[in-house]
Amino acid sequence: MCVCLKVIKEYERVVIFRIGRLVFGGARGPGMIFVIPCIDTYRKIDLRVVSYAVPPQEILSKDSVTVSVDAVVYFRTSDPIASVNNVDDAIYSTKLLAQTTLRNALG
Repeated sequence: MCVCLKVIKEYERVVIFRIGRLVFGGARGPGMIFVIPCIDTYRKIDLRVVSYAVPPQEILSKDSVTVSVDAVVYFRTSDPIASVNNVDDAIYSTKLLAQTTLRNALG
């Protein structure tokens, strides 16, 4: 049986699926992990803080003046397993959520 050795950095975690099911033990890392190439798939999750500049939104104020509002969002993944299991692309989903929240907060 062929086994691959993967090195996981200090700020990363790996979620391993064996034949489509989550491997017992949850997220692995940092350090070295073993992956069986034919039956294992894995996703690396970066635990560092990510910054995202929300594109400017044109908002009409109560006195009928157009205001351009932008924002910066800082976020990080705290639960790698939930990040992989619940959402297809967690970073993209967080960016869309930030845009929607800004739009809803300002009217």
